[in-house]
Amino acid sequence: MSCIYDSKQDSAVVFGSPAQNMKARPITAVSTARYSCQSLVRPTHHTITLGFRSLVPAYLPAGWSSHINPEGQTYFSGTVPLRVVTEERLHVQDVLEQICKWTIYFAQLLKERDIQDVATIELYLELSPEGCLYYFVDHSSRREFWLEDINTEALELPEADSPAHLGYVLEEHYWSHVEHFPMHLGGIPRSIVDDLRGIFVQGSVDQLTSNSSPFPYSPGDCQKFMKLLKLPKGTQYCEQVTDGNVIFTAARLWSVICGHRFSTRYGGDQPTFERERSTLDSPRPSRFLTRFISCALWRIPEIYINKLDKLYEDDIVYADHWRGFMSRCVDDWHTTTTWSLGFLMTNTLLLLNFSYRLPLGSISLLLCIGSILSSIGLSMYHQDQREAVSTEAAAYLDNLQSSRWGFDLAGTLYSLPKALLVWAVVLFAVQSSMLAFHLDGPRPALAIICGVACLTRLSRAYLGGSISCSPRLAWPKLFGSSTKQSTEEGLPLHV
Repeated sequence: MSCIYDSKQDSAVVFGSPAQNMKARPITAVSTARYSCQSLVRPTHHTITLGFRSLVPAYLPAGWSSHINPEGQTYFSGTVPLRVVTEERLHVQDVLEQICKWTIYFAQLLKERDIQDVATIELYLELSPEGCLYYFVDHSSRREFWLEDINTEALELPEADSPAHLGYVLEEHYWSHVEHFPMHLGGIPRSIVDDLRGIFVQGSVDQLTSNSSPFPYSPGDCQKFMKLLKLPKGTQYCEQVTDGNVIFTAARLWSVICGHRFSTRYGGDQPTFERERSTLDSPRPSRFLTRFISCALWRIPEIYINKLDKLYEDDIVYADHWRGFMSRCVDDWHTTTTWSLGFLMTNTLLLLNFSYRLPLGSISLLLCIGSILSSIGLSMYHQDQREAVSTEAAAYLDNLQSSRWGFDLAGTLYSLPKALLVWAVVLFAVQSSMLAFHLDGPRPALAIICGVACLTRLSRAYLGGSISCSPRLAWPKLFGSSTKQSTEEGLPLHV
């Protein structure tokens, strides 16, 4: 149960195995503590020893080497008795002993499980209070794996349609591993980078020729990636790419592509051909209450609800489309604020006239104030979303979406500035009409409001293309008709 280290011979002799109460727990390449470290650094002065020239750490045993990831993270790789990487601080003797013991333990476990081709697999180790956290990757199959049967839910992996579909997640994690540890690999085949360039060529063309392409990057981004991935001519790039920075870049992009292929069910029975079309068999929320509220708000919430549903179809959001939507929303709220402020001033001036002081004028003024406050609040809250990345947009939409109501509540909230302004204008028009024709009482006001609502309905139907030039065809489309009548007249049941 001890580890003897001889600094003069640069070797470590490990005896025993981890304690019986220590356990090895499987994790994934994206659930490590790599980006969750919160420790602070306090620099101090050091003494430079006589003749200090070597940059190779003297504390590492034979078969181990130190590397620095392009992001600046130091990690260690070993080759004896198997390939292993870790980000633990091996300059601490106790940490080095534990890593050595766990390495021997997994090497013996591989022999017991009769796993061949050990030269192509690599082990990741991370110490924990209970023992260690681990995962394996296979460089030949480009997959992440473990030495035990484990359910995907325990590893917090997403649900998959089939083992082949799940394979894209395991490949995504493999490339995340290569992204974190690219400097010691010695190289990757050039074909990996060439294939990646071909994917971005196809994705760029798909985006340029289709308005609903599900590819995760815009044509401009694809062009940039293709230029970055264009390898220079030379003998060092003929078969292998040995530059760790290029390997890091290719691994990060391959990780995104594999995650995208899993999300769009690439190679499955029902892949996603269009960005705004769902392929999941998920129940839609009941919208009886929100439909009633939407009618009261001039059906403006339906526009936002439908757009939010399409933007987050199958729980997938595309950063470019989300940023464009948020920019239009914020600009629209700013414009609504300007119009509401001008209308508020008009209402205030007219209320100074005693003859204009009717209840509808006061309500119109309050609606203008509500429109201004809601538009300012929404603009300030969503200002940062105009530059959000995909992960930030997904986190926001996931919190915004209700399990019962979907995006109905959010869409209703987004529509308040414009809907309140429309109501303010309508009440202003009603009161002006009543004053012009010397009308008084709630009945004339209600009649005028109903007339405005019908006029709005006709305008929306006409602009939407559901009213034809023939009155005979327009009436059934606007107000509906029975199946018997539609069949007898030879009209389509749905438009």
